[in-house]
Amino acid sequence: MNKKLLIIAIIGASAAVLVAGVMIHQPSPSSRAYEILSSSTKAVENLESFKADAYLFDYTDTDVLKESSKYSMKIELLRTEEKGMTMRINFENYEYECSIEEKEAAYESLRQSLKNAWILDTPDKFYVYSPLVFEESVTEFTPQTSLTRYNFIPIADPLHLALLFDHAENATYEGTETIEVGNKMIESYVVSYEFSYPTVRFAENAKLRTWISTEDHIPVKTELDATSTDGASKINFVFGFDTYEKDAFIPIEAVSLPEDLKIIQR
Repeated sequence: MNKKLLIIAIIGASAAVLVAGVMIHQPSPSSRAYEILSSSTKAVENLESFKADAYLFDYTDTDVLKESSKYSMKIELLRTEEKGMTMRINFENYEYECSIEEKEAAYESLRQSLKNAWILDTPDKFYVYSPLVFEESVTEFTPQTSLTRYNFIPIADPLHLALLFDHAENATYEGTETIEVGNKMIESYVVSYEFSYPTVRFAENAKLRTWISTEDHIPVKTELDATSTDGASKINFVFGFDTYEKDAFIPIEAVSLPEDLKIIQR
């Protein structure tokens, strides 16, 4: 072999080794997905204060029933050394559609109950206030360790979702996508994954896709698809933020129980 051919062979072999090395060290879609989910969990755990306009759409489809709901909420979060992370959810609006007239009374009752209602969420308890139910009292509950955290109110929010990412199964990184959050365009990582019972309590398994801001790692939108445990219902959630602000000014009074309200323990 002459010198020129030898040099070409050496260069070719070196290039092959380099490409192989890059491929070996390139993270797989699965490992990259779990890295992004973990970074989002840490971002939420490290929030000092936060406020947002949030939403949740849910849709249920069976052979005999089609129903949908939309919740509009304001979220305020404050972390203190004394109380840890405390979050208040104010219900701004609730809308519903139902294909069975007999069930509309239950939806209308919920709509009335959510007027001027709020949830105060602390690390080990949460408190529900509804003027229609108890004007001078709040009801204390123990939260569920699942996506739908609150007893009797089937909502999910992006912040508590992030705290469940260590339960994600079969996670895959799908790339980046720019989505509109309110009037702002946010470049986001897109990660798909699954939750199993009891992380979701309404199904044996649920498939989720979450858009996570590349800038601050806050989950801004999530889609969920599941089939109920009995196999009779298809369930869809879409929830996220219309606007949000980190390091917002949140007075301690905004995330504290009013002193004039009695506490009913459940």
